[in-house]
Amino acid sequence: TLLLNQLEVGKRYEVVITSYTGMPFLRYRLGHLMEVLALREEATGIDLPQVRFLGRIDSIIDIAGFTRIDEQTLHRAVQTMGVPMENWSARKEVQTGTPVLRFYLEPQNGYPWDLAERLQRSLAEQDPSYRDLDAMLGMRPLQVTTLAPGTFQRYYESKRDAGVELAQRQPAKVNPSDEEIHELLYLGEYAPP
Repeated sequence: TLLLNQLEVGKRYEVVITSYTGMPFLRYRLGHLMEVLALREEATGIDLPQVRFLGRIDSIIDIAGFTRIDEQTLHRAVQTMGVPMENWSARKEVQTGTPVLRFYLEPQNGYPWDLAERLQRSLAEQDPSYRDLDAMLGMRPLQVTTLAPGTFQRYYESKRDAGVELAQRQPAKVNPSDEEIHELLYLGEYAPP
């Protein structure tokens, strides 16, 4: 745990609040992730860190404690890899004790043979910490599962037909549950690249 005066510009932190009053000494993990933009507000002369809210920690994918990738970064990587996507979800999985960044992708017009490599390059361009996983640790955690055309639409329709509320008819973009993934794979007739 760090104090406000120990934060560094450009780094990401989870917000923790400490209570010094009352009975016990308590710490609350709010589950929010922020990035420090500046240590001071120059216009007003106030020495308080200026931060940008990145999202909830449960919507962040942490790989080996080395990089934390948020939904915005994942979205930019998918958008800039040069393959139009109908939809996608991503989550951290563990295979034989090793963390894996697993993407479930539904390409619009089929997929190129180098889909995973394109996404790997795009992720490295969008997130320097992800790029450093390979450069510094020799880790390439990306794995891609392609889904058949119409998978996400069939998922939506199955939820609609079951009476699920509108906001819950798509699987989570980041860290979907096992149940959501099993249903996607069932509806998507898993098609390996």
